[in-house]
Amino acid sequence: MMEFNRKKYNILIFLMIVMIIVCVAVFACFAVCGTRLGLNSFFVLMSQKGEYPVDVEEKAAKIEFIDKYITTYNLANAEYSDRNYEDALDLYEQVLDDNVAGSIKGRSCINLSLSRTRTIDFDDIYERFEDFEDGKETDVLVLADKITKAIQVLEHAKEDLTDNGCVGEEDALDRSIPEEELKEAKRLASDIDKEIEELKEMLEKLNLSSGGGGSDDTDNNSGGGSGEDEDQSSGGDAREDEVRDFLEEQQTRTKEEQEQSRSDYDERNYWSGEDAGAGTGGESANPKPW
Repeated sequence: MMEFNRKKYNILIFLMIVMIIVCVAVFACFAVCGTRLGLNSFFVLMSQKGEYPVDVEEKAAKIEFIDKYITTYNLANAEYSDRNYEDALDLYEQVLDDNVAGSIKGRSCINLSLSRTRTIDFDDIYERFEDFEDGKETDVLVLADKITKAIQVLEHAKEDLTDNGCVGEEDALDRSIPEEELKEAKRLASDIDKEIEELKEMLEKLNLSSGGGGSDDTDNNSGGGSGEDEDQSSGGDAREDEVRDFLEEQQTRTKEEQEQSRSDYDERNYWSGEDAGAGTGGESANPKPW
């Protein structure tokens, strides 16, 4: 009769427990991956039909431990498609913070910039400016403030592209991004530059209008008006001075930014040995993203 060996028995029990734990872990891993794959497939299928089940992707995010940026990217696209641009902005920034590369980085960079531009109410700005040009009553100060803020947002949208290596000098580009998306980012940057210039021209027209009007009428009416007319004239002059001061301040800031940008560009070309007068290439054929 074989003698019972407790030591070997304990080792055998230990190995069996380890095997059971490993099997359970493998099964759990397959279950999680299968569930994640199924949810993602469902999300992709629905998105192809124009529907974006955000709640499904949010549930998937809770069980995803590797490459979580994929879920964040899907959610960002869903929010963008639903025109929730502020939410899309935050999510695209989270994706880019994960140091992604390749096509996901390119698309996130472009969509981040587009999301930022779409937070601007261009319809309101252009409608107000059309009223101004048509001689209708327009609060010039409010309009100038809206234009100035829109320019700031567009400049930030341009920075989204440059800071992530989607546009810029050749040595600053992220070459992991596909060439097609780099070209798309370049077109978008060009469209943004054109819109900024157009808005600055609008500011300039507001400034010229505010600075050049009212003096002749004031001189002609200064002799025979009543006290009430003088009070109204004084109030109008105060408002006009306020608008003029605001516009002059914005114009000064714009000129300083242009001079600083030109100075930085010339300095980069000086140290890199490039020709500062070289052209930038052809114009974009794409329509405006806004």
